[in-house]
Amino acid sequence: MWNTRTIASIFTGRAGLLVLVLLCGCDSTPTIDTVNRTADPTKLAAIAIEADDPEVRLAAVRKINDQAVLARVAMETQHPFVRDADLTFDCQKVKTFEASDRDVRLAAVSKLTDQDVLSSVAIKATDQNVRRVAYDRLSDEQTKAKTRIWLRPHLAREVIDQALLAKLATEAVDRDVRQAAAEKLTDGAPLEALEQLAQRSTSREVLRIVLAKVDDIAVLSRIADAAVSPAMRLAAARKAGKRTWSQIFKDASAPDAPDQLIGDAMVAVLLFERWHGNPAARPAYAQEHVPMAMAVSELIKRTLDRKRPFTPELLELLEYYGTDTYNGKMLAETYLGSGCVLKVAAEEWALRHGYKKVFRRRH
Repeated sequence: MWNTRTIASIFTGRAGLLVLVLLCGCDSTPTIDTVNRTADPTKLAAIAIEADDPEVRLAAVRKINDQAVLARVAMETQHPFVRDADLTFDCQKVKTFEASDRDVRLAAVSKLTDQDVLSSVAIKATDQNVRRVAYDRLSDEQTKAKTRIWLRPHLAREVIDQALLAKLATEAVDRDVRQAAAEKLTDGAPLEALEQLAQRSTSREVLRIVLAKVDDIAVLSRIADAAVSPAMRLAAARKAGKRTWSQIFKDASAPDAPDQLIGDAMVAVLLFERWHGNPAARPAYAQEHVPMAMAVSELIKRTLDRKRPFTPELLELLEYYGTDTYNGKMLAETYLGSGCVLKVAAEEWALRHGYKKVFRRRH
């Protein structure tokens, strides 16, 4: 049955859904028979993306031949249950729909033949398997060569065109490609150019590299005042010595502070290089303890209370700290009692880092 959240989204511009509900009725679920009676590719795309039954979704894809519609299905398919999942959702149900989503996306991309469309999907799709299949289906060598730059880090490092490098550093879906382009873009850049990048860019890869290269206190202070990225403002303020991590996370965790402040503070931490080895060799800003336990707990509490999707940075922080700091273990312990998505991430993290037993939360 279409739930109220799905029906409400019809009136906020989700293409095809209004037609689908008028066709099926608000109290019915699309079936194979529905697919057989439907010829409009937009309606079929809506069924492929929104229907609950995996076989119905795949049947809808098999009837679509419009290349633009297939591309949309390949890049955008995400069942509402997955899209709107919060920390309290049924983990197994999320995984089931995620698997169905993957099957639908791969079925759609496997029907694409238009070279320009395939190139666009290979460059823009968030699902790496979809990107790989789209690239493999390219037959035009010139199109394939242009597309390959967006998929291969070593090719991004060979790009000379500064405008293309800037696009790769900010728009490439693959993080390694963004990283490679950002490194090439900032290699040998004068301090003035680095300051402009720090103030204007929103690419985390670019900002991380620039932050590591800038040590001038006056420049850092200007970045802290004028950067477009709130996280970069916080990170620059910390590196310049204008604020401590304690101050940053205390302000972010205040009861009346917007939730986004906690996310910005987390991203600010992620903008710094990971420091391992001899603690005494670390700069002062890297030696300071980051008191994020309270902030993380507060963000999780707000997310659970309001049943909103979790903040992706929570997962990135877990990998950022690894096993060599208090924060890494603290995060894993906290995540174990914080709902499906974070619990699974904590268990997988523990296994990857050699822990035989899953952490127990402290009381």
